[in-house]
Amino acid sequence: FVGAIKPECKDIHKYIREPGFFAGLKPLDGALETLEKLRKIKELDIVICTAVSSPHGAAEKLAWHKKNLGFLDKRSLFIGKRKELIAAKFYIDDSPENHKAIRNHNGGMPYLLTILYPYNEETSDLVDVRAGSWRETRRAWEEFHQHIVEYLDDVNSI
Repeated sequence: FVGAIKPECKDIHKYIREPGFFAGLKPLDGALETLEKLRKIKELDIVICTAVSSPHGAAEKLAWHKKNLGFLDKRSLFIGKRKELIAAKFYIDDSPENHKAIRNHNGGMPYLLTILYPYNEETSDLVDVRAGSWRETRRAWEEFHQHIVEYLDDVNSI
């Protein structure tokens, strides 16, 4: 993923590793509302998988989870780089590396959803749903909800 960063953005990793970076992040517009709606679907258990890039990253992400995702079970947070090892029917992820790892590890089985970003266009053939755009995240999260509900309806009607 580091090789995919444009030269003018090469210092991004420096900022991500600074203390307080994750603690100050705001949730993507529409994400919390969609996760709250998905949480109410009895067939789903929501698991948040996140990697860390600094010694203080895990503590900050745990605090962020508690502050912003308090409606989810506190045991729903997994911190680690290898997201593909979590058995899931659905993955929502923006990283091209994770798209590749999920498909390589799990084949076509999980339903893979992503928000359209310039840096993940290269893996469009690996994802099932490329929703909205990074400029319209609320719409993307609404699309995720719609696709997941439709998928579950199709599976349950068989």
